[in-house]
Amino acid sequence: MAQVPPVSTPTDTSPTTTTKTDSKRMSSSSVSTIWILTWWSWADISTRWSRFCGWRPDRLESSRSGTVTHPGPCRMAPPTEFCLTSSIWPSSPRNLSHARLLPMCGWSPTRRPVSLRCARPYPSTCRSGGSTGITRATSPSTVGGAGLMRLVLKDFQQAAVEDLTTRVRQAASIAGPNSPQAVVLSAPTGAGKTVIATRLLERILQGDHQQGPDDQAIFLWITDLPELNLQTYNKMLNTSDVLTPMDMEVIESSFNQEVLSPGRLYFLNTQKLGRDKLLTTLGDKKWWTIWQTLDNTIERMGARFVVIIDEAHRGMRTKGDEKNAETIIQRFLKGTDEMRASPLVLGISATPKRFNDLVAGSRTVHPVHVEPAEVRESGLLKERIVLHHSADDQQIDITLLRAATRHWKDYTERWATYCAEQGERPVVPLFIVQVENAPKGKPGTRTDLNQAIQAINEELSAALPNQAFRHSFDEASHLDLDGRVIQYLAPSRIAADREVRVVFFKTALSTGWDCPRAETMMSYRRAKDATYIAQLIGRMVRTPLARRINQDESLNGVSLFLPHYDAQGVQSVVERLTDSDHEYVPPVEVEQSGEAVTLHRADDKAAIFEALSKLPSYTVPTHRKAKQVRRLMSLARALGVDGIDQYAVSSAKSEICAFLQSKLEEKRQDQTFQDKVREKSLVTFGTLVFDLIEQRFVNTTVQEVEASSENINDLFVEAGRKIAEGLHHEFWQRAVEGIDDVEQIAHAKIEVAVLLFAPEVIEGVENLARDRVGQWLSEYWEQIDGLPESRRSVYHEITGSSDQPALITIRYPERVVWKCSAEASGWGRHVYVDEGWTFSDHFNNLEEAVLKAEIPGCLGWLRNPARKSWSFTLPYQRRNGEHQPVYPDFLFFRQDDDRIVVDILDPHGTHLADSVAKAKGLALYAQEHGHRFGRIEILDRIDGRLLRLDLKDHNIRDQINTLANNEGLIALYRASGR
Repeated sequence: MAQVPPVSTPTDTSPTTTTKTDSKRMSSSSVSTIWILTWWSWADISTRWSRFCGWRPDRLESSRSGTVTHPGPCRMAPPTEFCLTSSIWPSSPRNLSHARLLPMCGWSPTRRPVSLRCARPYPSTCRSGGSTGITRATSPSTVGGAGLMRLVLKDFQQAAVEDLTTRVRQAASIAGPNSPQAVVLSAPTGAGKTVIATRLLERILQGDHQQGPDDQAIFLWITDLPELNLQTYNKMLNTSDVLTPMDMEVIESSFNQEVLSPGRLYFLNTQKLGRDKLLTTLGDKKWWTIWQTLDNTIERMGARFVVIIDEAHRGMRTKGDEKNAETIIQRFLKGTDEMRASPLVLGISATPKRFNDLVAGSRTVHPVHVEPAEVRESGLLKERIVLHHSADDQQIDITLLRAATRHWKDYTERWATYCAEQGERPVVPLFIVQVENAPKGKPGTRTDLNQAIQAINEELSAALPNQAFRHSFDEASHLDLDGRVIQYLAPSRIAADREVRVVFFKTALSTGWDCPRAETMMSYRRAKDATYIAQLIGRMVRTPLARRINQDESLNGVSLFLPHYDAQGVQSVVERLTDSDHEYVPPVEVEQSGEAVTLHRADDKAAIFEALSKLPSYTVPTHRKAKQVRRLMSLARALGVDGIDQYAVSSAKSEICAFLQSKLEEKRQDQTFQDKVREKSLVTFGTLVFDLIEQRFVNTTVQEVEASSENINDLFVEAGRKIAEGLHHEFWQRAVEGIDDVEQIAHAKIEVAVLLFAPEVIEGVENLARDRVGQWLSEYWEQIDGLPESRRSVYHEITGSSDQPALITIRYPERVVWKCSAEASGWGRHVYVDEGWTFSDHFNNLEEAVLKAEIPGCLGWLRNPARKSWSFTLPYQRRNGEHQPVYPDFLFFRQDDDRIVVDILDPHGTHLADSVAKAKGLALYAQEHGHRFGRIEILDRIDGRLLRLDLKDHNIRDQINTLANNEGLIALYRASGR
């Protein structure tokens, strides 16, 4: 007998409510039934949470304020209270998201409108946990409305979120069966593409300053591998305050649903679509294939169903897998007989060319791009990769394995010291060992794992237990090594496993995992596997704490040991890692063993480092300059989080709103402003009447009607982008406070919009914000300087995002990593030294002449590096007005009675194109800060003599400021050099 699918009723996704009359008619038995169902649902949810989180009732503390304190290891606490809604209880727990719940957190209907997905309408002590009303304590990232993510986004990530949100909404507004759209987010490995996409989903579901919440949106996240689904699921769960396990679902073989549910995120992978017949065919009590479900969802939801294609981890193990994935992705892009094309697709890729080729000619593309340089500058990626390899034909695999173990042990000890000093959560580095394949047709590996484990244990002070060793072979089963059992660990679980210390693998880790604490790798593979090596490094370059470590630079690197790679093989790896046209990792600094030397502070130079810490340095604007209003609000939130100024956020908002109010009062006296307000308040349209008999236009009229609220809101949102941070809404709310007239409120909204479109107003707000940031950084410098490095880095980013050079002081690291070439020579008295108390570097002839002249009479000296977080930096201007950094070559230190005198000496050839511009930059610095230094000099060899120009001499500064070319600088050396 043919199966008959169940009757499907149209889904009413709007919240169901019951009138007071209806509720009065409810019998006592009905009320009892609701209470029972409510209690059952609460108990069931609590049980599920306890299983998911490892929660126990005796570990929960709660209060009526709605804030739940959960001392356990899981970030989510189960619901502790429940209440009835005014509606009949939903027919299934999944429909909870379609009911209006009244959280037991002090909220009342008279205070704010109910919104399941909007954090702001609830009291500040309550954080909506989604449809179940689960509450969680407010995290620092949410203070002052900073956002809903548990992570504080970097500036480039926030900018990408803004751009991506705008483009997705724009594409959705025009997407349809005949106008399919694609938004492409292209960002290099390590940029945090998943974090950016997560924030996008939060803003769509929760709403933001641009648009209200959309709890009907549906998202389908497609990857290549099941492991990637799990990895993305866990990452979103750990970073989002909006997406909970009840909002996300991994589609499995048993999935049987007519249409995907609104307000949810689904995960699917191409392998399951290509191989899982249970998912793609009908069967016993399976009424819909996945293709039918997706087709129904597209038909009903249109562009509110967003298909997200994640190509960021693309690395198919076989060409067949890659071709299969591409074929499946084409179904979503172009449609088939089983499923129509998705109107709106979001592609996420490290290299957009492949995705763009797929969509070429089939839909309109809206690109969003993140520059690799921004990722490198952010501190999200480690700074260097150090390669250790064989220098001859000897068999050195075990020798190099032992060296790698010692290196890993040293890393582990340094991380332990750093985390203890800074009060950071412990970072436990992993040792990743890539072994050879097994003979064809056999499981396991050719590599002698027992020998490898023995060698590793012998290099450690105490042998590791068996559970500290794991493998991630494709066989996915435990290994028995003559009585020693090595358990299998899935790649996606490596980063979170706190017991594992050493992981053996073959090729399975080249895609599908991210493990920032994997900092040392040894490979038994041969030189032909350079591509796999590059892919692996790409998964290891993320920094464990999502920031650069300044105190110990050696912790900002990855070390790779390649015993079977000769110089040519190593070069092939270097080429893949430094090539900008690949998806493994943004171009990074790659060094071979011996080139990178770790230096430490010289023990007798403590007084010099004290003097260094007081020198005025600068941050120079990067290519992406943040809005000054955004800098101000970021600083205000940081000051509040750190307890430095609890009222900074409200103070900043009040100051900006007061400025805007004064400008609005001025503008109201301006007739041009009033005309613009009236122009935006009305919509003018004409009417033409064409007489078909006389074949001519017989009437023309022009009419004016009031602009609709939707058009006014669009104008208001567009104006809000000019000022950012939702301050347009804050100002408007203050402006209409106490006003009940709807027309006056709408008129005020138009006035605010027109005001914010005035360039001089935005410029004034930006200037105000810049000045306030400078004042606060100066006022609170001592408190900021006393914070742990993790928090100081936040202020460093805020300072560095200025649109003008900003004055700072530098914290010099305890350890630095210095790159030495083969031509390097050793020098004494440097403030950073190696184990032999020397400093080695290669200097040109001009620099050597300066060193030989200055070192004999100094206490110590510093070779100032370029482009380091601790580089002594001055700004100079190019002819186009753009600011660039200059790093004076040397700082020398002399004793003068009871104080240390600092000299700046910069030998810079007059033949170089930037010599005049840099001389002017140094002259300006000497004018403003010269009293802090003994000497500030530029030097060059002119006519065979080493000559100096004293920039503390105002006459020489004046002449430098008039220079137009290098010839004039040379003439000045001859006339005034000494």
